[in-house]
Amino acid sequence: MALFSKDDRAVEVDFTSKGVTTISQGTVITGDIDTQCNLHVDGKIIGDTTSSSLVTISTHGEVEGKVVASKIIISGIFKGELEADSVELLANSIVQGDITSDRLVMEDGANFEGSKKRKKKVEALPAGDDNLGDLDDLKMDD
Repeated sequence: MALFSKDDRAVEVDFTSKGVTTISQGTVITGDIDTQCNLHVDGKIIGDTTSSSLVTISTHGEVEGKVVASKIIISGIFKGELEADSVELLANSIVQGDITSDRLVMEDGANFEGSKKRKKKVEALPAGDDNLGDLDDLKMDD
């Protein structure tokens, strides 16, 4: 996966070297989680989750709260707020809430109800560099 630095150079992020914390099916955690490693959720989390790596909510996983991570992949159930550079909603996922991300991928069959906004503002083109030409030269046919 390539992320971009402030000067628009691609920076590779290797999530495989971060280690993995797994919340197993049948486990319910109530409270906030703050981790530097990847998080794989097969159980249920009620609370806010922060990770500088990848957060995966599996088919059996369910999360209620806010998740902030570098990348989020959901194939289970999520209710709340998502914030990441990249969010992927896989087939059969159920997501209710708000997504703040630069990249959103939704597979066919993903269910999303809520709002989506960009994480970073898109900069406007500098004046005179719009490559649209002079709009006064356009003519409309009647």
